[in-house]
Amino acid sequence: MKRGSPNPGKRVHINTLSYKSFLFLLLVVVFIVIFLVVTEPVKEAPTREIPPLQVDVTRLHKEDLLPRLELTGYLQPARKAKLHFELSGQITGRLVEAGQSVREETVLLRLAEGDFLDKVKEAEARLAQEKAAIERDRQLLSYVITNRELQEAEVARMEKLGQASLASQSKYGETLQNLLRLQVEEENLRYSVGIAAARLQLRESALRQARRNVARTRLTAPFDGVVNAVNAEKGDYVTPGQTVVEIVQVDSMDLYVEVSGRVAATLRNGQKVLVEADGKSREGRIIALQRAPDPSTFTFGVRIRVAGAGLLSGSLARALVMQPPLRDVLTVPVSAIAREGDAAAVFVVRDGVVSRVPVILGRRVEGRQVVSGALEEGALVVSRDVALLENGLRVIARQAP
Repeated sequence: MKRGSPNPGKRVHINTLSYKSFLFLLLVVVFIVIFLVVTEPVKEAPTREIPPLQVDVTRLHKEDLLPRLELTGYLQPARKAKLHFELSGQITGRLVEAGQSVREETVLLRLAEGDFLDKVKEAEARLAQEKAAIERDRQLLSYVITNRELQEAEVARMEKLGQASLASQSKYGETLQNLLRLQVEEENLRYSVGIAAARLQLRESALRQARRNVARTRLTAPFDGVVNAVNAEKGDYVTPGQTVVEIVQVDSMDLYVEVSGRVAATLRNGQKVLVEADGKSREGRIIALQRAPDPSTFTFGVRIRVAGAGLLSGSLARALVMQPPLRDVLTVPVSAIAREGDAAAVFVVRDGVVSRVPVILGRRVEGRQVVSGALEEGALVVSRDVALLENGLRVIARQAP
């Protein structure tokens, strides 16, 4: 080993000390960094002022309104009849088909009428027989009256002559019996002649009924209209109450609608209305107005008649009914109303701040709502999106288009 060479053991010791010092310094630095991070004060986010909300406003003013009701319903024929025979029998003639126009009294179906014609002849014969019997009774009555008068005279004569002999007594008794018989016969004939009018009425009534039954074998149209359905064929046996023909009147149509009591109170029979159907408008008239509500719906039925030319039954139609005008009323758009339960209010803008003002609602006319309460004409009222507002909110008002 040379004198000037370093000591190997010493070099290892120095290197070990340097490594430990480095680790210590590193730990100190990490601790200082963590301490600075933990103890650094929290920086507050810069506050930003929320810009005022932009709202559409409208200026409150008084105006005149012409309210009208819009009533929607379906068209139906002005008249509709389901026809049936009043007699049972076999159909011998089917004279119409569905879709055919007919006039009043047009024969639609016919029943076999032979038996009913025989009933007419029988009733005619009985009437003639009754008339002859009444005439015979009248003549017999006159004969009996004469005989009774003669017999009364004979009884009086015999009473005058006396009844001394047995033969006279026998003759007197026989004469008296004949008188009594004539009196009874006279009373019977008087009764028969007395009820002659009633007897004739019975026979004439039977004859009229038989003739009506003959007429009932022909089913006729009750009004001018169109055959809607024929439910029986030639040869079918039908009974009373069985619907065989349905006929409708289409030259006029009825629009049937149901309205509330408040609306019904503003209507009257004969009132003219405008009816819109199939893209066309025409004048109609209220012909029926129910005054007692339907117990299940509590609505009132209204029937409006309109000319039926060009209209089809079952089509949707709308009636426009003009109401009395509203003069000089305060109105706001319907969208300006804020509701909370049964209460209503509007929001008024003053100096860029909104305030909630309670109102009383009146009539609603299309898109306008009549209001009253603590409102002044000329106030700026928020016209829409009122659900986003609250008292004291700052806003920027812009005039609604």
